[in-house]
Amino acid sequence: MTHIALDEVSSTNTWLAQHAAELSHLTMVTAARQTAGRGQRGNSWESEPGANLTFSLLIRPEGVPARSQFSISEATALAITDLLAAYGVTATIKWPNDIYVGDRKICGILIEHAIMGTSIMHSIIGVGLNINQTRFVSDAPNPVSLLQLKLSGFSEQSESSDFSESSDFSELSELSELSEQSELSEFFDNSDTSDASDYSDTSDHSDNSDSSDHSDNSDPPRRYDLDKLRTQLASLLEKRLASVTNPTDREVTHLAFLQRLYRGDGQFYLYRDRATGLTFNAVIADIEPMGLLHLRLPDGTERTYAFKEVEYLLPSFSH
Repeated sequence: MTHIALDEVSSTNTWLAQHAAELSHLTMVTAARQTAGRGQRGNSWESEPGANLTFSLLIRPEGVPARSQFSISEATALAITDLLAAYGVTATIKWPNDIYVGDRKICGILIEHAIMGTSIMHSIIGVGLNINQTRFVSDAPNPVSLLQLKLSGFSEQSESSDFSESSDFSELSELSELSEQSELSEFFDNSDTSDASDYSDTSDHSDNSDSSDHSDNSDPPRRYDLDKLRTQLASLLEKRLASVTNPTDREVTHLAFLQRLYRGDGQFYLYRDRATGLTFNAVIADIEPMGLLHLRLPDGTERTYAFKEVEYLLPSFSH
């Protein structure tokens, strides 16, 4: 994977779009500062400079038809949850492509496709993963970072992070899940992640005292190594994205995506229809491989939504 590091840009997604013609498959662009980072629906993404993992990745997904473009989103989200799992965090995927820990958002993903006819010419995957930021000042309702979770002992993790035995998706292929665990284990066994749950200490340990135990809450806050995380995530992304190039692997990816769904536990939650403004209780019934969301109401009827047509109503949090 090629890595281009920039000092400052308006948006790494925008920069990649402007230079896509001259860049190769699997080119990652990072910037020390983005002045206009973008999220879904044109929202800005709050990120303290130098604190988080923010980048854009250019891919040329040969063999992926335009109708299967959602598989790229699925593979990206799975790679990010793979990484968080290696750091002891159970994360879920909020349709279509946010990453949550409990009811808090730790990562946003923005994917833009260049399509010609029925083929995807290239895709630009923008990722904003909250790592070391501990104070959020925007009006984002529910942000959280990996460092906040570490310092709080993951106290924000709620039951919605778990996969219920009664989930609508409990009958998905166990073989698929075992395969994923094996691949993830193999990657981390062969990579520099022997201390994946650890994070770097910037204080002076010249007295050679043992600094490996981070359980003492009196220790000063430490920061995760962003370069290490970026390298790990790049490898996981490369592996996951390689799986979308043929139909069989796309199906396995889709099943894995369903198993990691936020609110995929078979319970009823509140939603708002963006067209009518009406709120309603529903359970996630299915997500089609093309990305359409099916919500089942208490009376058994179903509603189908495309991106941006329905809103999840979330608990309120103070930052």
